[in-house]
Amino acid sequence: MKFTTNPKKRIRSWAKTEEEDDDEEESRAMTELRRELAEKEKRKKKREEELAREVSILDETRGEINEENWARISESLFYIDIEIGKKAKGRMLFELFQRRAPRFCRSFLASVLGDIKGSIFSRIEPGIKCTIDLRCRPDFDNDFILKHTNTGLLTASPKREKSVSILFEEQPNLDGHSLVFGRLINGFAILRAIELLAHKSSATGAGATHVSGDLVRITDCAPAKKFDSLKATLDSYEAPLVLPKAEQDLKNIARNYRNKNNYYDTSSRSALFSWNTST
Repeated sequence: MKFTTNPKKRIRSWAKTEEEDDDEEESRAMTELRRELAEKEKRKKKREEELAREVSILDETRGEINEENWARISESLFYIDIEIGKKAKGRMLFELFQRRAPRFCRSFLASVLGDIKGSIFSRIEPGIKCTIDLRCRPDFDNDFILKHTNTGLLTASPKREKSVSILFEEQPNLDGHSLVFGRLINGFAILRAIELLAHKSSATGAGATHVSGDLVRITDCAPAKKFDSLKATLDSYEAPLVLPKAEQDLKNIARNYRNKNNYYDTSSRSALFSWNTST
């Protein structure tokens, strides 16, 4: 074996080894950097997918219902007719989220819906929700993913098995604890009229969360057919909103004023001079 005795050659050999070490260190650093960047990109993509999923979930409950997105609305619809103070008030049309809560929606349509005819709104909490008593328990799903994002959502709690509620406002405190299984499509004026009862009770000192059992009642309920358009569906199931006599008299006056032939009709003049004292 030959050993070099030339110092310059030994220095060059040693310097070459240091350069190789530097190259290896730089290569390791670049590899580590690429790995970190790849991990960061992977986390970013995962977060974007999570955000997109959250937006999609919010759209299911908060998205506006119109002719453009009517095709995406569930085929499972139903209506209930409402009576307030033993007087017919109108009809509320709902959509069931059968894709998100299939077990609950199936049992609701099969057994619960026919059973709630004659049921009362046992509890009205202004700014929160109104609750309907049930005679039988629906089957609950395990997926509580939908959020309590807005007015008119249908929700049920496993802790109160024989009741369902309709939200007056957004209730994030119920997220993860109660099952959102549907939403109101038409009949928001009736929902506000129900909420107003509790406000009136509070103003008279009767309490804001308890309303007489026979004050709000479901007189009829049934599944509804989804037609090709929102307008066709509403036209088929929309019942006229029953107004207090004073408000109805005002509407008649306005209509008769537009129609000059009827303006001087005896009934019109009667309405004209008596609307402000009607009860």
